[in-house]
Amino acid sequence: MRASFFTHEPIGKSDDRRGRIALALDDCIREKGFAGTSLTDIAIKAQMSPSHIRYYFESKEQILEFYLAAICDQLIRDITAIPKNTPLQWAKHFTAYFIANPELNREAVALMVEIFAVATHNPKLMKIKVDYDTFIRKTLADFFDWAGTIKGMQPAEAAYRLWVFEGGLKFNSMFQSDFSKAKAGKIFEHEMLRLAGLKGS
Repeated sequence: MRASFFTHEPIGKSDDRRGRIALALDDCIREKGFAGTSLTDIAIKAQMSPSHIRYYFESKEQILEFYLAAICDQLIRDITAIPKNTPLQWAKHFTAYFIANPELNREAVALMVEIFAVATHNPKLMKIKVDYDTFIRKTLADFFDWAGTIKGMQPAEAAYRLWVFEGGLKFNSMFQSDFSKAKAGKIFEHEMLRLAGLKGS
């Protein structure tokens, strides 16, 4: 997702500059990858001096931590804001946002894959990702608590299965030309409703 979240809500001047730096990092990673990006590259892209960058962040890793936290915070806010009128309605809205979101293009997914690779050697990034994954699984478990599950399936197990299923659908829809996001969304929603034992599945 292109980092529209930095202008999603009014934020202070300091955070505005941090957001600008994070967006510059986003551009640099898309162009040359994280390993090939320097603080000077980020400064040029942000139209700031390297010393100005260092006033806000000590390293490009610190910028990446801020960036991933901002992405996850935005996703959590958006998912939490989905209205809970009926389980069927929520499932459709959640699928439209989480799987079929137009901002979730191939470049955005590739960017996240690179960030997750860096996270394997960065405890702060790893914690941000794990906390976000935990939120998603809890959100799905809460859905199954509300909607119900098929016989013999506990909400937490249904949530875990759907969470794992989502990863394969999302990445394959980005990188396989014969597997569209629309198709991935239909399959995801069908599986969600099937696990819940809801009509329409």
